[in-house]
Amino acid sequence: MRRSISRQILFLIAIPVAVQLLLGILLVAVSRRAVADRTLEIHSQQVIADAFQLSSLLLGAESAVRAYIITGRDSFATAFTTAAREAPRRVELLRALVSDNPSQLSRVEMMQSQMTRFIEANTVSAGFVAESKPHLAQERVFRSEGGRWMSAFQNQLHSFLDEEQRLARERQTRALRSRNLMEALVGCAIVLNLLVGAVAATIFVRTIDRRLFIVADNSRLLAAGAKLHEPLAGTDEIADVDRAFHGMAKSLLRTQTDLTNANRELEAFSYSVSHDLRAPLRAIDGFSRILAEEFGGALEGEGMRLVGVIRANSRKMANLVDDLLAFSRLTRQPVTSSVINMRALFERAADEAREVVPNRRVEICIGELPSAPGDARMMYQAVFNLVSNAVKFTTVRDVARISVTASTVDGEHIYAVCDNGVGFDMRYADKLFGVFQRLHHASEYEGTGVGLAIVQRVVQRHGGRVWAESSEGSGATFFFALPRPGGSDAEG
Repeated sequence: MRRSISRQILFLIAIPVAVQLLLGILLVAVSRRAVADRTLEIHSQQVIADAFQLSSLLLGAESAVRAYIITGRDSFATAFTTAAREAPRRVELLRALVSDNPSQLSRVEMMQSQMTRFIEANTVSAGFVAESKPHLAQERVFRSEGGRWMSAFQNQLHSFLDEEQRLARERQTRALRSRNLMEALVGCAIVLNLLVGAVAATIFVRTIDRRLFIVADNSRLLAAGAKLHEPLAGTDEIADVDRAFHGMAKSLLRTQTDLTNANRELEAFSYSVSHDLRAPLRAIDGFSRILAEEFGGALEGEGMRLVGVIRANSRKMANLVDDLLAFSRLTRQPVTSSVINMRALFERAADEAREVVPNRRVEICIGELPSAPGDARMMYQAVFNLVSNAVKFTTVRDVARISVTASTVDGEHIYAVCDNGVGFDMRYADKLFGVFQRLHHASEYEGTGVGLAIVQRVVQRHGGRVWAESSEGSGATFFFALPRPGGSDAEG
């Protein structure tokens, strides 16, 4: 039987199998390249993060030595000494990360030289304070003995970061191209195998119908990402095709696992970077507060204003870090399923949003809202972000009017939050739910640019979708749809 089948379909099978083998080789090569490009991108992000940490360390050292000159407190001298000891180690770590890039390595060496001069200059100033000669140290500060080296270091750091960010973008683009090529190769392989199954079924339907059905069904399962049937026994051509499907499924599973792990590592890296930013921000805010409270009298009006600007921006950055951490946690946080009273959720969010602006007239009308399955704590974060967003962008109105309604269409509950605010240009609607994407200037409306991205992430994790409609000057309506109970399951 094998010989008869081989004679009749050898020519039909030979070419597709050869192409399939080539596609498989290309798929493995492309998938490895995609993982390698993602690894290089993560490497660039690590370099950028280490560079920022080095900059924060030196800025902290500069603040500490100046505070020591002003106050004479030994704790500030200790902070400067600690930073001076830690900085060379940070530079060596950065040098090791860019050792394969001569231009970046040259910049690191320049930064190391400037950092050394900076530390030496400030060590001399600190020594004068220790010798009870603070006026000499203050004179050095006025002459920018250490400041000019810090300025040179920062200029070199900016050049270093620009280059590394350019490399990160290039590597991200290459990874995306590799992934798209990989998907095209998978599609070609699936189509090719479907054709082989169809031809074989037409010729031998009476004798090998069941085996052909299994092969065709396996191709469908492979396209859907589902588990394949048990491998067919035997050594004929149909069994060979079936084994090829199983081999392809294993290859796809390995590739998917590698990409999933790379994405998880990137998310964990983003969480770690955001978390590590908190300490220097607290230090900046704390030192600025000490400077304002204890030495405010010695500062000119412009000096106090600048201290206020520093504190305001450090708090703004801290809020941004908190939002980034919340956004990052949404990916790892499991979705616990329960029946959510959406009306009660919106009422609670409305009360909290009103408390933030007690001096404004805010009218929030909440209609009858159907319940939905999901995680109430996670969904509240999305609901509050939508309501507070509506309140924020209605500040131009004497009376803010916000309405919350719902409808049920095609197995989905669709919730709508409508306001009479400034609205936005629909040409830029695709940017609304991206991290750091803003359609209005930060000086007009405060915020970190993460709130709507959190809304989208929460809704997507519940198996839903989110969108918005608006026109400039005529308010905006934000919609999100959730599956009805008994429909699609939320992500676990």
